[in-house]
Amino acid sequence: MGEDCRTLLRRWLGAAALAILLVPAVSACLAEPRQPDLSTREEFARSVMAAATSGSVERVEALVDPVMSNPRPEAQQLVETARGWAPDSWQLGISNDFPEVADVTATRAGGAEAVRYLISWSDDHWTLVMGESTYRPGSSSSTAAKPLRPGAHPTAGTSATARPSMTPSLNPPPAAGCSGAGLACHSFTSTSGYARGQNLSWLTSTPLHVAFDQGNGTSVLVVRMPCGVLNVPVAVDDIGVVPDASRLVESADGCAGPASDQRRWATSFFTQPMVYRLDSAGLVLTNERGQIRFRQD
Repeated sequence: MGEDCRTLLRRWLGAAALAILLVPAVSACLAEPRQPDLSTREEFARSVMAAATSGSVERVEALVDPVMSNPRPEAQQLVETARGWAPDSWQLGISNDFPEVADVTATRAGGAEAVRYLISWSDDHWTLVMGESTYRPGSSSSTAAKPLRPGAHPTAGTSATARPSMTPSLNPPPAAGCSGAGLACHSFTSTSGYARGQNLSWLTSTPLHVAFDQGNGTSVLVVRMPCGVLNVPVAVDDIGVVPDASRLVESADGCAGPASDQRRWATSFFTQPMVYRLDSAGLVLTNERGQIRFRQD
């Protein structure tokens, strides 16, 4: 009887040890994607300034996102701007509007000079954004494009003669010659959003639906809102979506109550330049108005 008890005890202890080992693995599988470490964000921003004030262009380039190419000109400019700055003679100002991207401004006490750069959360760490992107998720092309930074207002780059047919549509057809790559071949549904001082829970309960249409060589962003539809001509590169707000077309639907406020906010959002991230997790659009996350339909 004693031997039987010892055997059962050994089996029980073995099962308990296995369960202890499995719990972290299962938790890791079920865990949400890692969120930006905002304390590390400041440390990384300081490391950029340390590299710049060292005078080493190579140290600055080592902090750049590997997706970016040809960062040398902007890295050189950053080093030149910070030339002569003593270590720790500056203070950092970091934008807090969005958790995954931040504008950084370094200033010296009593000085009018300022050093500005953009950092981004990518693959579970912070990176310096500068140079050109030659990669678009899901695309075999490698056309380089300058990154669009939050708050920038470049021109849309569309020809005045290339005006697409702009009748608002709930179900836009796919772009001609669509090969399944890039934004133009997919539609998306909002899952969440963030904007300072705003309650955007409606982006989950009454989501936005967006798609990219094509007309006369011009991309058109079609946004189906809880009330109404927007058609906005846009210029799209590897990182940015730049709307031509002067050619915005809205459906004539009447709105009342919360839907009216939601339409007003969505219209304001989609008429501002956006940076985007497109990967297997979906689409994220960010600009100075806020951030919207989408799943791919």
